[in-house]
Amino acid sequence: MAQVPETPSEGSQTPSEEKSLQVEEIPKWPGDWRAYLALVSGFFMMFNCCVRILSSIVFGTTLIAFIGGAPSSGVARRNLRPIFNTATWIDRQALTNRSYIFYILAVSLIYGGFYSLAFHVTEWAEAEGFGTEEDISGGSGVRPGNSGFRTFWFLTIMNGTSIIGRLGGAVIATRWSNPIAVHSACCFVAALLALFFWPFAPNNGAAIAFCSIFGVLGGAILSLPASGIAFLIPDDRRNLLGQWTGTMWSTVSVFALVQPMIAAALRRRFGMDSIGYWTGASLFLAGVLLVVAMRMKERKNDAAEKDRTEGNAV
Repeated sequence: MAQVPETPSEGSQTPSEEKSLQVEEIPKWPGDWRAYLALVSGFFMMFNCCVRILSSIVFGTTLIAFIGGAPSSGVARRNLRPIFNTATWIDRQALTNRSYIFYILAVSLIYGGFYSLAFHVTEWAEAEGFGTEEDISGGSGVRPGNSGFRTFWFLTIMNGTSIIGRLGGAVIATRWSNPIAVHSACCFVAALLALFFWPFAPNNGAAIAFCSIFGVLGGAILSLPASGIAFLIPDDRRNLLGQWTGTMWSTVSVFALVQPMIAAALRRRFGMDSIGYWTGASLFLAGVLLVVAMRMKERKNDAAEKDRTEGNAV
C-alpha cells in the first residue's frame, strides 16, 4: 500500500524554513559590549576607513610641523599684509615671469593627464585579462580573468615603486642636475610608456613591468613641482616662495579636478586605449613646456652673468 507523504502540520516548519527564520540577535544600545565591538569592527572593515586613516595621517604630520616647525634664522621674515589684500596671496611679478607661466602650464598638464591612467590601471588589467578583480558585493569572490593575479596589485605596485622615484628624483636633481631637467626627462619617458607600451602590453609580466616603471617615473613627476619653483624663482623674490608655490598649486588644482571627467568621457566614447593616449600626450607636451621654461631660466641667468662680468670689467 502506497504511503502518503506526511505534510507538516500547522505551526510546524521544515529544517530549511526554521533556518531561514532564525534571526541573529542584534546588540542593543546602550550597555551591550557586543554593540560597541560591532561598531568598531564595521569601522575598520569599511572602505571609508581608508579615508579616515589617511586624514588622520595628514592631520598628525601637519600638527607636528605646526608645533615643532621653526623659521630659519637666515631668512628674513616679512610682515604679513591684510588677509583680503591680493598681494597677500599672489605676487603679481610672478605672473609676468614667462618661465614661471610655462612651468605652471606644464604641471597643470601633468595633473590633468597622469592620474587618468593611474585611476584606470585596474580596469585595464581586468579588461586585458592580466588579473582578476574581487567582487565583494556580489559574493562570487573573483571576476573572470586569465590570471589569478588580483587587479588591485597593479595599482599597489605602481604606488609602491613611486617611493623610488620620489627619493631618486630628488637625489639626482640635487647632486647631478636640476629639478626641471629631471622632471622633463621623466615626463618624456613616461609619455612613451603610456603611448606605446600601455596599449600593446602582451601579458601579465609586461603589465607588472609597466606598472613598476611607470610608478617610479610617476613618483618623480609628482614630487618635483615644488622643487622646480625653487629653481625658477629669482633671487630677489625668494622670500615669496610660498606665494609662487601656492599660486601654482591653486592653478593646477583646477586641472586635477576636471581630469576624471575627461578620462571618463574618453573611456566611454573611445575605449580604454584612449586613456593611455591622453596621458601620454599630456605628459609629452608637459615635458616640452618644462624644457622651454628651463631654457628661459638659463638664458636669463646667462644674461645676468654677462652683465655682471661686463660691470666688473669696467
